[in-house]
Amino acid sequence: MLEQSLIKLLLNNDFYIANRDRISPNFFEAELRQLYETIVEAQEKYKHNLTLDELKALFHHRHYCVFLQG
Repeated sequence: MLEQSLIKLLLNNDFYIANRDRISPNFFEAELRQLYETIVEAQEKYKHNLTLDELKALFHHRHYCVFLQG
């Protein structure tokens, strides 16, 4: 439950920037770690608050591309 709350907080760019050095991918279980990695990639690239719809689209795109490469 705490992991899910943290994932939601990380969608906020200000929160992400303030805490990115304090949060390790190892904090998350495997399934949520993939979401975390997607958020990190998006926050570093777009530098704005993310919506759940954006996260969903980015996650599916990221993992669809990995599927095609593998």
